[in-house]
Amino acid sequence: MPKLVTNASKHPRSVAARFTLAEEKIVQEAANARGMSPAGFARKVILSAVNAPPIEAIILEKLCETQSLLKLFFGGLFAQLNEKDSVFTRKKCADAVEIAAEARQRQAAELLSPKAQTGEKRDQ
Repeated sequence: MPKLVTNASKHPRSVAARFTLAEEKIVQEAANARGMSPAGFARKVILSAVNAPPIEAIILEKLCETQSLLKLFFGGLFAQLNEKDSVFTRKKCADAVEIAAEARQRQAAELLSPKAQTGEKRDQ
């Protein structure tokens, strides 16, 4: 006879949390909206939160992206003003956005590196 496999055997460890009635209702509604049990939903949310990058890193990435965009946009606009044949086209604008997005993680990683935080000079 085949062995019955339950969810408890897939997830043998448990963590308990206490909720107010209002909090329990929020969790239950969120789980129902996703077609999940409250326990499954809570497990997914907890593991997602634990594995998420710290908020500082996310903010720093967006700041680096914005800084890169400003440099690229102003560079393109100044070139357009100073050169007769230079036009900051829609394509150049899209390229600038793509370049800034690619640079954001690298720049943020450099700023968050232990060397940067201790004041050591980065390798050029």
